[in-house]
Amino acid sequence: MTELSVPVPLYMLRAAHELLKLNETLRFHINCLQVEVKGDAALLIATNGHVLLVQSISLEGDYGNGSFAVPREVLGLFPKVTKSNRDEIYHLSASTVLGPVLSFGWEQSEGDYPDWRWTLPADDYETSLGRYDPRYELLFNKISKILQAQNYQIHPNGERQPALVTFTKPTQAFGVIMPVKPANHPTQKPFEIWEHATQEEAA
Repeated sequence: MTELSVPVPLYMLRAAHELLKLNETLRFHINCLQVEVKGDAALLIATNGHVLLVQSISLEGDYGNGSFAVPREVLGLFPKVTKSNRDEIYHLSASTVLGPVLSFGWEQSEGDYPDWRWTLPADDYETSLGRYDPRYELLFNKISKILQAQNYQIHPNGERQPALVTFTKPTQAFGVIMPVKPANHPTQKPFEIWEHATQEEAA
């Protein structure tokens, strides 16, 4: 049986690697890029358990159905994105990469990738203020530049719910940020105008 191979542009691989660089070593089951294929489309999924990036690719022809993982260490070997190479195509499979400057294989890993879809906000999600780790807001700012998006936006979904992250051009990617857990003590306002501004935003 022929191994499933998916063509992916370099900039998408580097965008996924930006997120995966934050992964903890012990969380081996998500230290990879998950590739899911269905017919003429593929999804590239990267997560560290706190943030999620999903990118979609339109494929030429029917590739069937299947999925595989590419180790984080492999993604780290790809060249940095430049204006001249960002659209270079690399063919990925469960154990090989073939491309302009990289062609090698590795031992296929075993294990099940977690169900990432449960984190996705519903279409009618609640609109309210939420608290999110600023490191991840900066991360999506960097990812949006790699994707050459015009801008990105974080859509809060309540204090304890995941927030959706969308990009304006391209539209073939989105993200999710998990909220910061509420503290056990009340938030201290640094001065009155801070509290007044917060109340206006919430109104």
